Amino acid sequence: MTKFVALLSGKGGSGKTTVALSMSTLLSDCGLKVLLVDCDLSTNGATYFYEDRLATQKNILTFYNIILGEVLQSAEIININKNMDFIPSIAKITKKVTGMYLWQPEDEKNILNMMTIFKNYNVVIFDCQAGYTDTLKLILPFTDINLVVMEPDAISSSSIRSLYLKIGDILKDNKIYQIFNKATDDEYQIYSKVSGGTVFTNIETVKFDWKIRNAFTVAETPDMKTTGANYGEQIYNICRILLKEEYIQSRINKYKIIVEMNKYNEEEKELDSKLRLLKKEKSDSKKMRGRFFSQIGAVISVMLCISSLGVMYSNKILQEELTYPIIFLLIAVYLNIVPSIFAIVDTIKEIKNQEDKFSLYRRRYDDIDEKKQKLQEQYEKTFNEEKSMNKANILKF
Repeated sequence: MTKFVALLSGKGGSGKTTVALSMSTLLSDCGLKVLLVDCDLSTNGATYFYEDRLATQKNILTFYNIILGEVLQSAEIININKNMDFIPSIAKITKKVTGMYLWQPEDEKNILNMMTIFKNYNVVIFDCQAGYTDTLKLILPFTDINLVVMEPDAISSSSIRSLYLKIGDILKDNKIYQIFNKATDDEYQIYSKVSGGTVFTNIETVKFDWKIRNAFTVAETPDMKTTGANYGEQIYNICRILLKEEYIQSRINKYKIIVEMNKYNEEEKELDSKLRLLKKEKSDSKKMRGRFFSQIGAVISVMLCISSLGVMYSNKILQEELTYPIIFLLIAVYLNIVPSIFAIVDTIKEIKNQEDKFSLYRRRYDDIDEKKQKLQEQYEKTFNEEKSMNKANILKF
């Protein structure tokens, strides 16, 4: 059974398209058949990521054609990867095609006509235009789940309330959730604990990450490969909560192994960098420690000289007029050396601290390596069993 998911937002810039792309990619990586539909006839957000496909294919099936009932039999759906297809908002922006759409009751049959195609997929994700548009009157009656993407600020909350007033009657019994997106570290500490407080139930708070912005800038799909493991885990959590159907859950649960592996790989890289930096700092500290011992030797020599002078003076071996200038000279040297010795003592303490850190990082590194090995064994066992089952099913036919 196909699950239909619509991503909504009260205003532009919330990161709705980024989340839609990330969810589609992750679900396809789980082995689920996914169709992403760009329903934004204004900015064509998701279509931007696949412009190269638009240039190489003819007679492309578009959302604009669907809602107007202008679907040609030869129209093709863009294939993104083994498990993911994509329907752009429009194939080409021209003066004639402005992207404006006014709802007509008879247009509902145009969506119904596409149901035979939509039902070839496990999940269909509609990336809707920000705010309220007439296209929502066509889409929302068919969706099972709606996800509102909003930023953690007062303007976003206000725009969500406005959106709800306009679409509340269309939603009927559809499940609707929200996520706070692009939260700073401080905001995350607050909003990650919020389950209510706005119009809808909050299910996740996604941290802001410059890697995600960079991926969007260069038209790379924001996933765990182009962004980070933490972001990938947050998108994973969203998919796991939204899509409860047993078959989909089984695929998502298996993917948890890959999510964990990515987290450990990322932490391992960070530890590598920290260990390299510590090794360099330890090398520099050892040089300072060498200077420390030479300074200690100098101080001991000065103290011995002063003691010797005192003995020589008391035994009338050294003349009084020479003793005091020499002592003053030695004291001056001593006072010049002592501050640097204190500084180097601090360095010795820092070396000890570095060694403690190095041991801690090394233990964590070994711990990660052990966990990765267990995950690898689990991964091979899980997916080998799946391959065997698939092979057995093929042999039955």
